[in-house]
Amino acid sequence: ARIRISSSVFGLSFLPSSVFIAQPYSISHRKCPNTFDPISITTLRLKKHTDLYSVNRNTMSISIEPINKISRPRLTGVFERERIFQLLNDARRHPVVWISAPAGAGKTTLIASYLESLHLPAVWYQIDPRDNDPATFFYYLSLAVKRASPRKRKPIPLLTPEFMPGIDAFALRYFEAVYQRLPKPLIFVLDNYQLINPGSIIHELISSGLSILPEKITGVVISREHPPAAFSRMLANRIAVQIG
Repeated sequence: ARIRISSSVFGLSFLPSSVFIAQPYSISHRKCPNTFDPISITTLRLKKHTDLYSVNRNTMSISIEPINKISRPRLTGVFERERIFQLLNDARRHPVVWISAPAGAGKTTLIASYLESLHLPAVWYQIDPRDNDPATFFYYLSLAVKRASPRKRKPIPLLTPEFMPGIDAFALRYFEAVYQRLPKPLIFVLDNYQLINPGSIIHELISSGLSILPEKITGVVISREHPPAAFSRMLANRIAVQIG
């Protein structure tokens, strides 16, 4: 199913924000007193604006700090578009909503402002070219999930080399664990989807994960392009609906 609207309808007034991408970092280890783990990470040194973690030196616990890749965009001076919000409300009767429009149409700002209006928790994941590698994709997505559910201790599967031959089965197990961990209701956003290469296996892994979304979690995919072939069955079965 597809809802056609003019790309100009996404247009919103907002101030652009700087974009920072995480760079390689170094880790130093030392034994920590009063902890059960023999070795704990105490310091993570990253380049400016790219901190992924902070360490509480009293409890020796590690918390995930917001970075652009796993953070909802900060908005200033945005005017709510009630008519478009109602369109999104209607589209959320489907488990997955695909938003497509050209660059600069205001897709990301629209969804970020919509989430603010709902006052709902969200996982916001901004895709970049590194996500064409499955290990990178699952690693950073796990950080986003942990940030959205910091008090939950349920482990998230880690993609290691032995799982690569059966990566389809791993993906299903991974997303099942993620959905069990996340609070509900919740919006699960994948932004800049067009940066996934046409032939990447990531298309199949994401579509299989979104096809098993539980009730009260809505998947929102933001892209400059129409859904790839991997989403054809979801669209045909009305699991997904396209706006744009």
